[in-house]
Amino acid sequence: MSALLPTLVLARFFGIANQFYVQISFQLAERPFMLAAQSFLTLVVSVALMFALVAGYGLNGAALATLATEAIGLVVALVLMHRAHPVPFDVNRLAGVAASAAAMAAAILVARSQVDGTGLVALIIVSLAGGFAYAAAAWLLNVANVRTLSLRVLRTFNRKALGV
Repeated sequence: MSALLPTLVLARFFGIANQFYVQISFQLAERPFMLAAQSFLTLVVSVALMFALVAGYGLNGAALATLATEAIGLVVALVLMHRAHPVPFDVNRLAGVAASAAAMAAAILVARSQVDGTGLVALIIVSLAGGFAYAAAAWLLNVANVRTLSLRVLRTFNRKALGV
């Protein structure tokens, strides 16, 4: 069952990108039909892939169908977005988030291989490893200006501590 989680997390990533980044362009352009068309197409793809993959692969097929549905839905939404209201797309910022997520995934895999069991302690250790890895990578890559802002806060704190 835990083998399905990476596939489902990636599917959710595509779904979130679609919902919170791409679909906003339909609202900004006041083109609700495009949102409805994209949602309907995604639904049709989902049903078709579920029937095709669940019958042969069970839960793994359901996870793969979900991943494919969300990825296809995102691609369709991106195509429609350019017609509705193009939203700026900063590849460098997205790459920083993706690299941080990859560092988190690597840390989780390493932690899972070193921790025995599936209890609360194992969950805490794996979660902390992933969280620290993401935070460190995000700080190093300055994702969402986290490094810039944290250094600014530290400088302000140091000035106050020194009475400057």
